[in-house]
Amino acid sequence: MMDKNKLRLAIDYIQEKVDFEEILKERHLLDDAMPSSNGEIKMKCFAHDDRTPSLSVNIYTKRFHCFSCGMHGRILEFLKEYNYHVLGRRTSISYLVDEMLR
Repeated sequence: MMDKNKLRLAIDYIQEKVDFEEILKERHLLDDAMPSSNGEIKMKCFAHDDRTPSLSVNIYTKRFHCFSCGMHGRILEFLKEYNYHVLGRRTSISYLVDEMLR
């Protein structure tokens, strides 16, 4: 069994290698988004009824934050939230590994 430090390093490495922008494109979340030159993208939050863009995603730091509902985190948390907690942690990690190996 892998110890917690090795697991954390592996997860960090995977999250670093995955293209956050590609994840957004695959889910058609960039269709109505407002990108900026600094890598930040504003869009409507998928976790609640959003009339104006409140979800901010930074494709360089690979972090997101919704200023309405407070949801925030990195790619793995984004995937878990996006899939409404249907995917388990291991399934999300497997998805990230598959993305990295493409």
